[in-house]
Amino acid sequence: MGSWYSLTSPFPRYIYQTWAACRNWPPPDQSHFAAQRDRDPEITYSDRRISYQSLPGSIELLKLAKPPSQVSVGGRSVAAAHNLDAPTSWMYNPKSQVLLIRHSDPQVDVDF
Repeated sequence: MGSWYSLTSPFPRYIYQTWAACRNWPPPDQSHFAAQRDRDPEITYSDRRISYQSLPGSIELLKLAKPPSQVSVGGRSVAAAHNLDAPTSWMYNPKSQVLLIRHSDPQVDVDF
């Protein structure tokens, strides 16, 4: 039998996966990092920005409290797109408040 930690350590990952599947669960007035393709990123939240680092080539889903005013990848501003075909692109759905980001540089900043 394993330790309690070995049984509960996947718990945060399960919460993120659930939020990604049920995007209306996080409170609408809070921003949350909901899903990523690779590993758990290093995230910093503030009232005006979410900054994080993850693996290059990742795709992440964020549930936002308000629409993004700017998305920057590697310190460069990226224009919104209609799909994620480009190696660095993002799209926002105002109805669901979901932001999808695909990026080729590890550093991502979302400003409000």
